[in-house]
Amino acid sequence: MSIRCIIAERIQAESERRGLDYRTLAELAGLDLSIIQGYIRAERQLVLVEIKSICDAFGINTLSFLSANYTVPAVRYRLERKACRKIVQKIENALQIIIDYLHSPEESFVKRPDIEFNDRNILLAMAAKMADAVKKEYGNKIEEVYEKLNLPIVSCSNDSFEAFLFASGQKYVVCCSNVKSEVRIHFSLAHELCHYLFDKNVMNDVDECISFYSDTIPLGAEREFFATKFAQFFLITFSRSEKWAIRWPYIDHNDLAQALVEGRCSVEVAINSIYDQLGLRKQFRHSYNAIKYALQELDKIPPFSGIRNFLWQQELLLREILDDRSEDFSPDILTELRQTLLSGKMSPCQLF
Repeated sequence: MSIRCIIAERIQAESERRGLDYRTLAELAGLDLSIIQGYIRAERQLVLVEIKSICDAFGINTLSFLSANYTVPAVRYRLERKACRKIVQKIENALQIIIDYLHSPEESFVKRPDIEFNDRNILLAMAAKMADAVKKEYGNKIEEVYEKLNLPIVSCSNDSFEAFLFASGQKYVVCCSNVKSEVRIHFSLAHELCHYLFDKNVMNDVDECISFYSDTIPLGAEREFFATKFAQFFLITFSRSEKWAIRWPYIDHNDLAQALVEGRCSVEVAINSIYDQLGLRKQFRHSYNAIKYALQELDKIPPFSGIRNFLWQQELLLREILDDRSEDFSPDILTELRQTLLSGKMSPCQLF
């Protein structure tokens, strides 16, 4: 394949995953539309200054874009989340530079049937089944699963996003915000774990927001719904929340509080678990707000996850890689990598 065809494919792919039409891309790049069209048709001779303008519009590194081993990452952006998109692009650029130094995660032994339906109850039952299967195979703690799968984590000090799965070739990295609450980080890691296990070759929107309280899930949102419910049932098992629903509205608050401690999760996870179980039992007359009111006392339980220490251990591994490979980068690039991918702190206490 000629270099012109290769560049045409890359521009098409990068435009598609950002939802950019070629006219908008031309405006962002400060180029005439005919220039963009010439590259898309693989007819235009490559002009470095034009390619750089296109890469700047995408927010990606020009040399990386032109390299022989460049692959389009499986992270897709939504235009309405510009703040989120900007920081994710910066993280993505940094990861593309160091991706060859990261290990490839293990393949999962747990397989999920295809999701070709949007029935809420079917997806709930499947998410619960897959969560139980993953815990049986890898362990009950999210840290155990990540360690056994050898799945890298990069945590960033930015609150414009929760977490996302970065994929480039056969390399995968979970990126999460380390400034969220511990229980939120814990839930996000379980959520992105699901995407790695079952959707790693599918591009998912970053922090896609959908409603989870209708009988059917919007077309195209099934995987995001499934990942959210997988995380929910990983933290609080289906069987435990089923017992609460059977006894509803009479609940052993001590048992529920113990479940939050054991699952290292927020009361919202318990509320959603009960709501889902009542829905499966056709008891939707119990509104979400009614359940929330009944469980309001559990908000007083101080959440503790311990997940920040695990993130710190992951950061130490990344620091070691950058230190060992420091001679491979120019000083300015190495500084940018450290500022983007590292917390800048020197201990878990300082970090968090």
